[in-house]
Amino acid sequence: MSEPTPADERFVTLQELASYLRLTAGADATSQELSDDLDAALEIAENRVGPLASAGRTYRVFPSGAHLVLPATHLTAITAVQDPDGAEVDVATLEVNATSGIVTLPHRPARRDRPYLVSVTTRDHGKAVAKAVKLIAAHLRGMRSTDGGRGASQFMQSPTDTPAPRGFAIPRAAEELLEEFQ
Repeated sequence: MSEPTPADERFVTLQELASYLRLTAGADATSQELSDDLDAALEIAENRVGPLASAGRTYRVFPSGAHLVLPATHLTAITAVQDPDGAEVDVATLEVNATSGIVTLPHRPARRDRPYLVSVTTRDHGKAVAKAVKLIAAHLRGMRSTDGGRGASQFMQSPTDTPAPRGFAIPRAAEELLEEFQ
């Protein structure tokens, strides 16, 4: 897999999120909690649409039959493939489904326990996905600061009662922005 993006090079920066949330400069705009909310929102968006910024990445992928199933989708190019022995595979001989991130090898590898290295270029998602990330981060921040809007403590009967577990769904507006990239 690829290395995580350093915090100061994120697809949406902490400063952009603070501006979106209309936070003034100070502790709230740079808090660790806000950074954690942003990181979680970026992870949610990346899990839905693949890598967020256009970049060259190299993935270590174990074959599944004659297929290499990459952890990224909607790729702009497969730039290189290296077999487990280090030999370059001619990309022109491969069948590539860039939308689903699947590379089909010309033959089934004899061993499936050794990874291939696949270098790709991912697409840049632009403003719609950046807006979705901000919406998700704002939602996460709101859930933490207002107990999910449920005021769970008012329903508790005694100090030993605990609130019922709740799930998490991203805001519908963010879901709609991400739909076209899935």
